Amino acid sequence: MVIVYIIEEILFDIYRFLRFWFFDCLKFISNKYFDTVLAIEKSFSIRLNILNFFSPLFGDRSLPGYVYAPFVRITIIFIGLILQLFNFVIFLMIFLIWIFMPLILSYIVYKNG
Repeated sequence: MVIVYIIEEILFDIYRFLRFWFFDCLKFISNKYFDTVLAIEKSFSIRLNILNFFSPLFGDRSLPGYVYAPFVRITIIFIGLILQLFNFVIFLMIFLIWIFMPLILSYIVYKNG
């Protein structure tokens, strides 16, 4: 009976670790990714700048307002898209490292042990 109990506890601990590592932490990382996507979108308003591409900035309806608005909006859209791409690459690297870290550490322990 004691051996069965110990085996059940070990298996349950392994299950809890795997659930924590591959579900809870990956869910946390993906939530942080989407939080940063929304923060970048809130700061640069990429979608809103695309929709209002030819309308003047800040309601300036003069000729310079109509001329400068597309160039400013292109710059804002470009910077926002570069930041979104950088954000995606960073979080993809974190995600992949997190997934493969147990395998890599197991290999290192097996090779050196």
